[in-house]
Amino acid sequence: MKSSLNRYYLYVIIISSFLFSEEYVYEYNLQEGANLISFPQNSNNYEIEYFLSSSNTSLFSNETIDDKIQSIISEGELAFYENGNWIGSLYEIDTKKGYWVISQQDISFVLSFS
Repeated sequence: MKSSLNRYYLYVIIISSFLFSEEYVYEYNLQEGANLISFPQNSNNYEIEYFLSSSNTSLFSNETIDDKIQSIISEGELAFYENGNWIGSLYEIDTKKGYWVISQQDISFVLSFS
């Protein structure tokens, strides 16, 4: 009896972990030029220098992204990428805003969050 009871608890734990763990995956395909996008996910770091860099463990791409993005524009804020640094008044990504991302070429990447 005790063995079947332990097995029952194990099944409950496994099933509940599947039910309560959600992972969101956002795929972005930017074309050269202006792209209007948003970032509706949770992150542990919203700083623009981290968020769009290869240091971000939630970002997956076959190539580096930050040096392919020329600038990011939001309402009253702007950041542009120059000589390996983000410069401007936009410091952090806000998940409630939309952004014009100006890309120097077509790029694709995935952001995954739980």
